[in-house]
Amino acid sequence: MELTGELERAAVRFAALASRPRIQIIRLLLAAFRQGGMPASHIQAKLSIPGSTLTHHLECLKVAGLIKSRRDGRWIWYCAEAEGLREMVNFLYQECCSCGPVDLQTVTNIRSEA
Repeated sequence: MELTGELERAAVRFAALASRPRIQIIRLLLAAFRQGGMPASHIQAKLSIPGSTLTHHLECLKVAGLIKSRRDGRWIWYCAEAEGLREMVNFLYQECCSCGPVDLQTVTNIRSEA
């Protein structure tokens, strides 16, 4: 994958998580991952947010590829999209240690000057 596309996808995904309710939603869905996710009504009850607000947050996360949904009768179930989340973590670690050893004293000095 080319770097420009990878950066754009990462930016969209991180932007989708730049909201407290969306982080809470992702955490709930990760906790319910082995059970196949959670219906929207359960997410709403646990977070105590209006349905329209929840719908907006779920759609943002879905468009970013961080969650997916499925219909089961009259319920819509949501679950974390493991591959999207894995790609975010991999993106962060992609360049890990590629610049050589880090001088911890320099990092400490930079932090204390800020």
